[in-house]
Amino acid sequence: MIAGFQSFSDSNGNLWVADGWVSQLRSGMRIAVGTGQPLPPLLRAPDGSRFMASAAASGGTFVGGSGRNLTSTGLTPSLSGPPLPVGIWTPRRPNVWALSIFTLTVTGLSAATISDGTNDVAILTAGGTAPVGSFVATSYGQTTYNSGSAFTLAVAAEAGGPGIVPSYAVSISAGTARADTYAPSSAIDYAAAGDANWTILVNSDGSADLKHSGTTIATRAAGSDCEPGGVFEANSTGQTTYNSGNPWRAFVQVMPAAVRAGFGYLTVTEVAGVLSTVAGPFFATALPSDTSTVFHPAIVLSDGLGGISQIISGPLIWPG
Repeated sequence: MIAGFQSFSDSNGNLWVADGWVSQLRSGMRIAVGTGQPLPPLLRAPDGSRFMASAAASGGTFVGGSGRNLTSTGLTPSLSGPPLPVGIWTPRRPNVWALSIFTLTVTGLSAATISDGTNDVAILTAGGTAPVGSFVATSYGQTTYNSGSAFTLAVAAEAGGPGIVPSYAVSISAGTARADTYAPSSAIDYAAAGDANWTILVNSDGSADLKHSGTTIATRAAGSDCEPGGVFEANSTGQTTYNSGNPWRAFVQVMPAAVRAGFGYLTVTEVAGVLSTVAGPFFATALPSDTSTVFHPAIVLSDGLGGISQIISGPLIWPG
């Protein structure tokens, strides 16, 4: 089992925190903390897009940290009922972010929509440049996600953004195709550092192509629609041109980005000295200020260089 609040980082520079408990012995209060999302297992994807230790904890919480995510607020999360479009949105293809069943798509400088795959839930109306701003619920969104009542979602960029898209290291099994570091121009386009004529393109169906001067020479089967990692099989053109007609493969491996400097923390609220509520975990580049009733204990520290220091592991005994 993974200890409560044990933290992990992924290759995109985000932080994950195992769910845990906060207890106050003198009042008998005990509060479960976290979202219960499954923790990705060790090397879930061939490209290593998740490189955390295999987790046997009951659940975990994605708290971001890469600087490429969005956050949305405006509805109160619930442990039951349908998922809600509030939380941390992760980038997919350019101008597209995802959260659970929801997709946020930018369609213009000041135009964006949130959809659940069936219909539009909310539409950007004001407050900034897409995707940031106020999204007002459609009649469908009101009926489906707020018992018919109006609501507005406030979407903001993650603190410390924008973050970087990781580069990928390409190795070749045989022949003369280019092994190199392929750096991103976007989340789906990559070019070799030493020769920009060698590129990788991730397609909308999740397949990906290794190209030279625009000609596809090797292809990865369907996988992530926003990360190019995996094994690319040379096609007939690639075999003929770069390995005397013989098969070869390209192995594309992510070069992990570091979680930016900051803290994973909880927000603990007391009422008359008694533990009342615990929210989080959250991530921020600096801890919020405490008050006489609201406290923000840090559970993990990132130095911004790849070092992750666990501060609290296991149940947090809150003294009050």
